[in-house]
Amino acid sequence: LNLEQQQFERYQSDAETLPLHFQKQTIVLTPKDIPSLPGVSVYLLHVTFNQEVNGISYVLNNGVHNVFHVLEVD
Repeated sequence: LNLEQQQFERYQSDAETLPLHFQKQTIVLTPKDIPSLPGVSVYLLHVTFNQEVNGISYVLNNGVHNVFHVLEVD
């Protein structure tokens, strides 16, 4: 995020879907690229919960359990 030049770059990792009952494991989320603009780096984590109905997975849209967390600002 470069506020002086009013520019930004956004890269994200692929989404990971985990079953409700799963074994404890390490998950590595790696972005597809690293931003090259000088300025502030903001690292975010978005967690959503899904509901399966008739074999189709739907995101719970009410937002009560979903999380959008700022991990770090550098």
